[in-house]
Amino acid sequence: MSENFDLDKDLEVSGIVVAGHIGEKLVSDVQQELEKKRDTIQQRSRQIQLHWNAECDAVMFYFDIVIKPSIAILEDRPCLNRWFVQYHDRPKGTSIYKPRVEKGTYNVLIVIEPGAGFPRFYEGSHVESENEMMVPAVSTYAVEVPQQKGAVVVFDATLGRRDSAVEGIGASCIMLVY
Repeated sequence: MSENFDLDKDLEVSGIVVAGHIGEKLVSDVQQELEKKRDTIQQRSRQIQLHWNAECDAVMFYFDIVIKPSIAILEDRPCLNRWFVQYHDRPKGTSIYKPRVEKGTYNVLIVIEPGAGFPRFYEGSHVESENEMMVPAVSTYAVEVPQQKGAVVVFDATLGRRDSAVEGIGASCIMLVY
């Protein structure tokens, strides 16, 4: 129970936590499928949206059954959207931005293939100031996504971030929205 509390408390304060890892076999299955067919659904400026497949479903199911119950904030929430993405050619982002999403939305990033392209997140930047006229402060402490296959990172969707540079094909991940 205290581990659950710690994850929720860390998520509330910093806006981002490493919540666990997906098993090696599940991640390898997704990687093999990625190598077989690199079908693109939609190419965006920062990433390529790949076809969701049965192997992605297996990773999502593992997250829902094994990891999600240890995060009280997410426990009773349904997944609102899901993507299988790969980062590709783009210059280094120079500015920190905060996505315009509904407050209370959380994202789960599951590393499939480590590499360049994951954004750098700024701890505590999701917290709004009491005076709405003030610009929210952004922490100078950047949190990197672990470069480890199967790493599960949960973050507040309003967290400030900066895109990183990618030359050629970069990292791939599964993104879940709660």
